[in-house]
Amino acid sequence: MKIRYFFLAILISVSSLLSLHAQKYIPEIKTGTLFQYQFKGTDGGILVVNGAITSTDKGSLAFVDTLKFNNKFQVYKTVISKTAMERGNRMKPPTEQPVSVQHGTALFVLSDDKTDHCFSRQFLRNIKEKKSASYGGITYEAKDVPPAEAFKLNGKEVDAVYIVSSNGQKKFWVLDNPICPLILKSSSENIDAVLTGIQ
Repeated sequence: MKIRYFFLAILISVSSLLSLHAQKYIPEIKTGTLFQYQFKGTDGGILVVNGAITSTDKGSLAFVDTLKFNNKFQVYKTVISKTAMERGNRMKPPTEQPVSVQHGTALFVLSDDKTDHCFSRQFLRNIKEKKSASYGGITYEAKDVPPAEAFKLNGKEVDAVYIVSSNGQKKFWVLDNPICPLILKSSSENIDAVLTGIQ
């Protein structure tokens, strides 16, 4: 009889955990999805980025960012290959140069090892399965999201994987989406970024 109650308690606990997980919000990333980020530097300067997904064809990702800083605007179009989305291992560096600039729009076509606004699918799998993985030469560890720091949009808790660099100086909240592990929030010694809206 005790054994029966023991297994019943386990089933109830597992069911509760699955229910809690199922209640978390996973925004859809598809062609036409609109998003907005806010970046804040240590000097207090704020950069707002309004973006739109223009293509998710065959596992690749393309988007347009409109950057607003004070009263200045810049438009960037970024193309990430299917290979990079699948197994890229580093982020686009700030020094990356566009392949062309036409009508005020800078075009970035990233090499097969680089992503932007997201991590690769392989990295997400590794960090979830092994609890540790490297990206851009930095080792990250998966941690439990501190309850006070759960990522929310429109009052809904988003299903996020929380990762911290081995030196503790970089933190990311990553959308638990196996197709597009979008960065929801990041915190580092230089700049903080947060996804403020998506639809």
